[in-house]
Amino acid sequence: MSGLARVLDGGLARVREACWPVGCAGLVAGGYLTLRPTGRLASVWWIPSEVSQWCDLHGQMRNVPAFFLLAIPFLIALRRFPQRVGAMVVLGFLAAFVELVQLGLPGRQAEWEDVVLSWAGLLIAWSLSGAVRLFLRGLRTLAVTVKNRHYGLALDQVG
Repeated sequence: MSGLARVLDGGLARVREACWPVGCAGLVAGGYLTLRPTGRLASVWWIPSEVSQWCDLHGQMRNVPAFFLLAIPFLIALRRFPQRVGAMVVLGFLAAFVELVQLGLPGRQAEWEDVVLSWAGLLIAWSLSGAVRLFLRGLRTLAVTVKNRHYGLALDQVG
């Protein structure tokens, strides 16, 4: 394995490890925001005012970036395709479950559009994650190809 490929693999392993607590924190934050008696975010002290203002102004559309950001750590942390698919299915069901929970909360309402917009955020995260994976795979292949040519090996000699 070339130096660049080794750096990419080592750095990615550390990033994957860091994604687990970030993803779990996102789930906890999402749970907290779901169970609040109001959907307005301006009163949440730990959300920057610019973010809460945008979210409050755009209402349902905030579900797109919220679920995008929720999905990204899990898509990075999970290496295998079936695991990533499973995570997206679980997050998709979570989006629908959140709306069901809001049916029983005073001051909150459930809307099917919220679920669809949450799924849109998951789809965007899935697409971007796939594009980044293809790019990194291409970099790794390029690094190995350059190394092999540097040492005078033809690609058909590499097994």
